[in-house]
Amino acid sequence: MSPARFRPVLLVALVALTVAAGVMGKLAIFSALALLLGGVALRPSKDTPLLWAAIGTLAVINLVIMVRFTLHNAAPGVVAGGQRALARLAVSHLREIVFAEDIARERGLVDPDGDGVGSALTLGEMTSGTLRNGTQNAPLLLRFRPLGGDLFERDGYVFRLYVPGAAGFVTEADQGVDDERAERRFVAYAWPLSAGAGAKAAAIDEHERVVWSDNDAPGQGYRGLDATPAAGAALARPDATTFVTPAQPGQDGGTWKPWRNKRGRRDLIGDRPRAP
Repeated sequence: MSPARFRPVLLVALVALTVAAGVMGKLAIFSALALLLGGVALRPSKDTPLLWAAIGTLAVINLVIMVRFTLHNAAPGVVAGGQRALARLAVSHLREIVFAEDIARERGLVDPDGDGVGSALTLGEMTSGTLRNGTQNAPLLLRFRPLGGDLFERDGYVFRLYVPGAAGFVTEADQGVDDERAERRFVAYAWPLSAGAGAKAAAIDEHERVVWSDNDAPGQGYRGLDATPAAGAALARPDATTFVTPAQPGQDGGTWKPWRNKRGRRDLIGDRPRAP
């Protein structure tokens, strides 16, 4: 087939590929590449103005398709992927809190009854080294950025840690921590600092059980420093010792699911060995 006879066939193929790209945006980049190569093969010149016009029109159409696909598909996908990565990172930081509490428990950094099992520390204590028993230079167990009060930030998520108090849970050392109960209980939450960080919220307890929520129930919408989860948000009741299951709502009305079906620990540091 001569080059002149080849041109209509190739042009029809380029038009067909452009139409296909319009239907399936993912084909836009292949259509644009084919148009570039096809333009070289067709060799339009000043003697073929209609061919120039056809190639130019197809190029503009492909550009529009690529921009539309990027705005409506690719860009949101990139943003969603980044938000999922931040949520995974937030869970990793929740686990850091548990590991830090393990150290405090094992070393007995706060151990009023002298049984060798330390009580859970607050985030303020673990990030400042100043403990409620008067210790001023304790090891810094965590490096979270303080946001004021009992809220701390790391990688775009806000964290709050609840430990048992005289009645319910407390978040700061001067609020009256129940040191005996705090040997075996705490719960921490993480939620996005801003809309750009994503939407999911997560929680963890002393047994490293992790749950997460889409954070979209009427009683949720946790974000920033104002909309924050209460201690029992992911619990069936305030005094519950485990998280709710997906079949029952938390106290905040939201659905909380196990994170990647991860199972918690059976024992805590200092527990007596279980009978075989």
